[in-house]
Amino acid sequence: MFVANPEDEKKDVCHCSIQEKLENELKELDKRLKPKEAEMKRVAGGDTSVLKQHYEKKVQDLEHEKRALQYDAAIKDVNKAFYKVVPMCRDEVREQFYQI
Repeated sequence: MFVANPEDEKKDVCHCSIQEKLENELKELDKRLKPKEAEMKRVAGGDTSVLKQHYEKKVQDLEHEKRALQYDAAIKDVNKAFYKVVPMCRDEVREQFYQI
C-alpha cells in the first residue's frame, strides 16, 4: 500500500476542492446563460418589427422632448433679452408683445 506524503495529500485535497468549486461555478454560469441565449435567438431570429416599433417610439419621444427643451431655451432667451430692454420701454414692449 502506498502512503502519500502529507503535504501532497493536502495539495490534492485543495486541488480537488478548487476544481469542484470551479465546476459548480461553471454549471451556475451555464444555467444563467441559457435564458439569455434563448432571448437573443428570439430577438435575432424572430420578428424584429416589434423591436423596431419600440425604438422608433423611443426616438419620437426623445425628439419631442428635444423640441420642448429647445422651446424652453428659446423662451428663456427671449425673457433674458426682454429684461435687458430699457426699463421705461419695458411696459410698452410688454403690451405690444401680448397684443400679438
